[in-house]
Amino acid sequence: MFFLLFFGVKSRFAFVDESIRSFPEDISIDIPDEYNFLQEYPHCDLGPLTQECGCCYAYGPIKAMSHRICKAKNKKTFLSAQFIVACDLLESGCEGGCSRSVYYFLEQHGVTDEECHPWSNQLNYSSEFCSKCKDGSQATLYKAKIGSTKQITSVQEIKKEIYLHGPVSASVAVTDRLKYYTGGLFEDPPRDYIADRTHTVEIIGWGQEKGIPYWIILNQYGRLWGENGMMRIRMGRDDARVESYVLAAEPMITW
Repeated sequence: MFFLLFFGVKSRFAFVDESIRSFPEDISIDIPDEYNFLQEYPHCDLGPLTQECGCCYAYGPIKAMSHRICKAKNKKTFLSAQFIVACDLLESGCEGGCSRSVYYFLEQHGVTDEECHPWSNQLNYSSEFCSKCKDGSQATLYKAKIGSTKQITSVQEIKKEIYLHGPVSASVAVTDRLKYYTGGLFEDPPRDYIADRTHTVEIIGWGQEKGIPYWIILNQYGRLWGENGMMRIRMGRDDARVESYVLAAEPMITW
């Protein structure tokens, strides 16, 4: 039950998708040794998040896009994972899905915010549900720019992407150590993982502990998991496959 509830990515690890692979931006900037998006933009904190079912594939992209919109508009915006679960027909609701196709849905269709569609256990498609808010008003859709979804394949480019544009989504390996992580620097060197699914999270920054670099991961298991809902995972050698399938997209900002 735990597996189905919390790990909902249907694909195996990660690969380089040449159709969306990004190439280094021709921008020379100084990347700080430590960076935490939520410390830089505390008003963008979405609060304690608890994933309701096996829909991490939706939460990762939705959180990253929410934070990117907040960074761009200087206003907290929380997009609706419920809308993805019920209205994105390429996914399988609470039975899992693919974060890449969620980004495609954000580009082609868009998604409402949490105020319009908070979690209501709506698992099946309904044209009325997907066109109107819970109060019956017309839904406003937030979109990603067409063709902006990209896969980022190097540590330096991941850091640059987060620093310039905001958090990114990433897939990590499903292991007992990850499920029951309570804190500290998480290390799980690359190996042949025995897992049919991965788990989608959000990378919001990086730091160092005793000279060892790490990523700051924001999960959606609530504040009691890990370090106040977050974890620190070793950077640079693809621990738990965290660097294997990093995705991001540019929000379409309308003022």
